Amino acid sequence: MNDLGPWLTATKDHCIQHWQVHIVPLLLIYAGGMLIGFVASGLFMCGGFGASIIGGIARSGLVMAVVMVLMFGLFFALIILMGLLLTPIYFGHVRMVLRAHRGEPPDKSDLYWGFRNLGKVAMFVLISGAISLAAAMACYFPAILVSVAFMFAVPAMVDRDLGAVDALKASWELAKPRFVELLVLVFIYFMLIMVLSYVPIVGPFLGTLAYVGCIVIIYDDLTQRDHFAA
Repeated sequence: MNDLGPWLTATKDHCIQHWQVHIVPLLLIYAGGMLIGFVASGLFMCGGFGASIIGGIARSGLVMAVVMVLMFGLFFALIILMGLLLTPIYFGHVRMVLRAHRGEPPDKSDLYWGFRNLGKVAMFVLISGAISLAAAMACYFPAILVSVAFMFAVPAMVDRDLGAVDALKASWELAKPRFVELLVLVFIYFMLIMVLSYVPIVGPFLGTLAYVGCIVIIYDDLTQRDHFAA
């Protein structure tokens, strides 16, 4: 547990020194998520009502069923669109923060890293999402274990230009020797999120900033150790 205190202190210092780097990507992610979520929720709520009206006018249960399927299909299409648009921004966000932490000036093009590597990002989301879903269905605790194992996959991907599978493997290799410490760190973060959830709008924003800063700092620390050990 010797690393836990320095990691938390370094995260606090990072958030104070480099908060500006987080602003643009976080605003894009939250604004995009709120917009698409608002449209999708409205479509979902109106779907059943609209289908009932159209079905009643047509006097056909089949027409009502078809309209409902179409409306709910559009809802799920918007959710997928939200993932396609916002997930690559998160990858770019991590890349910008990693460069800033290493003392390199982040370039605006770093924000679009995920879009330039959309195939890798999509594959990562499919694989990690399937594994996380399976773990969550088994029990809540295995899902936490998976989140620890995959904690450094995104930093590894944007830093080393790895594919999805190699990034997940690299994350596991970094996390495995320090798994207990990282598990404690995840629980501390969950407690922080619970506290910040009572702060409207700003709370989730600060929670995401702290999480991205934390995983970048720990990833860079552990990769440097491996480099010098080699």
